[in-house]
Amino acid sequence: MADPKEKNIPPVENPELEKIIASLKDGSTPEKQQALSSALKNAHLLSPCAFDIEEKEGKAVMKEQKIKFYMLNTNDGKTFFPAFTSFPKTDKIKFGEEKPKLVVNRLQLFAQMLSAKDQKAAGIILNPGSDNIVVPKNMVLMLEGKIKPAAQSQRPAPAVRPVYSEPRVYPTKMANAVYELCGKKPSVDRVWLKQKLVGPELSFILVVAADQQEQKLLDEIQACAVSYAKDVPVEAVWYSDEAEKAIVQGGIALYDRNLAI
Repeated sequence: MADPKEKNIPPVENPELEKIIASLKDGSTPEKQQALSSALKNAHLLSPCAFDIEEKEGKAVMKEQKIKFYMLNTNDGKTFFPAFTSFPKTDKIKFGEEKPKLVVNRLQLFAQMLSAKDQKAAGIILNPGSDNIVVPKNMVLMLEGKIKPAAQSQRPAPAVRPVYSEPRVYPTKMANAVYELCGKKPSVDRVWLKQKLVGPELSFILVVAADQQEQKLLDEIQACAVSYAKDVPVEAVWYSDEAEKAIVQGGIALYDRNLAI
């Protein structure tokens, strides 16, 4: 590759970016990708290219013409702009017999080239021949504000509706304990025991019909059931038209005051 001293290019070093590139070889994570994005914004990268030099007022200057940047074609038919993080990295690959010239580019220039009308390049490759880290076109354009990240849906995830049914495995000890307790509570009319499924989460629910809806009574019935539930959550709610439609669904009561022995 071209000698930086020969072409009057100042030293180019990107230690932070090279550290991140090395870490990516062990696998990518969202944190590493974020670090790569941040480092690329501040990086000075070497681009192989071709242009002619002429003398003006005793100084060697670039001719007023477009620079022709070298491109790399991958085995899957995609094309990328090569970019290097330091001069030693440029020695890891050859671009034919003639050594290309080098210019220092920022990510901004790559974004301009990639967003050109007829540009078909799929992005840039960092340190081809050694590290071969692909930075896709959309990532480059996003980092330079040429395109916006895909908007995340603001709609909340649909709620999982609970499914009520008879218990798959009937908790006999719990049912007996609740029955005995309700037999000692004259105000309790009926109690239904149902299984509740919310996604994969299983729990039991007791629907209580009573002459007076006293919270103390509801809590006592729930506490009695919990002691026999074997770590399965237990809820207790009052009977209502809504509870009848959603939970009870015409089922047979665990306890019925009119049928109690």
